[in-house]
Amino acid sequence: MSPLLYAAGHTPPVATAVEPVRRLFTPPTGSFWLLGPRGTGKLTLALQLCPSAVLVDLLDPTVERRLLSRPETFPSLIGDFGDVVICEIGRVPALVDTVRRLAARQRDRRFVLTSSNARPLRGERASVFSRRLPRARLYPYVAGELGARFQVSDAMRIGLVPSVVEALRPALERADYIDRFVKQEVKREQLVQHYDHFVRFLDGAAHAQATQVLPAQLARRCEIPKKSVQQFLEVLEDLFVVERLGPFVQGARRALLTDPKLFFFDAGIQRSLLPNFAQETFDDVDAAALEGVVFQHLTVWASWAPSANRTLGFWRTRAGADVDFVVHSRDEFFGIDVKNVTRLTEDDLRGVLAFSKDYPHAKPIVLYRGTERIEERGVLCTPVQEFLQRLHPSRPLGVAARTG
Repeated sequence: MSPLLYAAGHTPPVATAVEPVRRLFTPPTGSFWLLGPRGTGKLTLALQLCPSAVLVDLLDPTVERRLLSRPETFPSLIGDFGDVVICEIGRVPALVDTVRRLAARQRDRRFVLTSSNARPLRGERASVFSRRLPRARLYPYVAGELGARFQVSDAMRIGLVPSVVEALRPALERADYIDRFVKQEVKREQLVQHYDHFVRFLDGAAHAQATQVLPAQLARRCEIPKKSVQQFLEVLEDLFVVERLGPFVQGARRALLTDPKLFFFDAGIQRSLLPNFAQETFDDVDAAALEGVVFQHLTVWASWAPSANRTLGFWRTRAGADVDFVVHSRDEFFGIDVKNVTRLTEDDLRGVLAFSKDYPHAKPIVLYRGTERIEERGVLCTPVQEFLQRLHPSRPLGVAARTG
């Protein structure tokens, strides 16, 4: 084995928590892509799955330069036996085709390819390989993984990114995240033409958390061309920093607003982009953060159980009625509103009641910051802390809501 590489079982390249968090993630069998934002523990998880693997760490400048200049030497570097973990394969796109050929010939070896950038997967070389290898996503921690350590207030303020949660000084780690992992990557890869416009866009996007994305409005707020908004959104999606949630329109009986809603992958990272005074003082900041935390959990719940055919959306009418999340699967149908209040009023039930009128078979739920589980006018009102702690990809959502 080349001295440029690591034997994962002998020289772990990453620090581990004193008490490692057991992820709820179930990996595909055989070789696969492991995708997700930086700091979510992709490499740590890959080495846990393949403890004796050869590690090709492309974050190491020496390894990256060697393989950028001579990708054809990769087979001789890794040898003929044992599993292989490639960290950030997107940094050397030419390796994708080489690994495809090796994986086809050496089926007894497991190749785990991590990447925090989706662009290399869309290239011509990756297209055939991507169809053959399953893709898995890794996300920030969820409540079911942290157990008693999970507090929804901390998730809203600091976030759930493993590298932040496990840091000695989480607030400082969170503050540095965008500069270290997003802005540097955009600069290094020259992903945008006008970097100053992109920085202004990041600030504007942070204020758009949990709202419908209207490109013209966002362009005006950021003082950038409208066409740049779409480009910058795609860059952030490629880096797994934001996601757009589509509307639920099935069987619509009213005129709906269909522009997608924007969510950052982590509420704490989104909050770090806001001015300091806004991070602590505005109710709408907390409301968007709480909705973001729920989105993170529902996304994991749906993504990590692909055979259950779970889909997420939102519902908003032109008249102003709305539900934050619509969850639909073969066996379940829920309309869920998220309220950052400790006591509910009649107004807080309006959205799910309107949704129930159009979809009487859906179960209406309101998640709130209180501690009592109550039912009002057929609406189940559940403490959000309890709901998130009970939510698990292997179980129906009704178990978390205790609707049965």
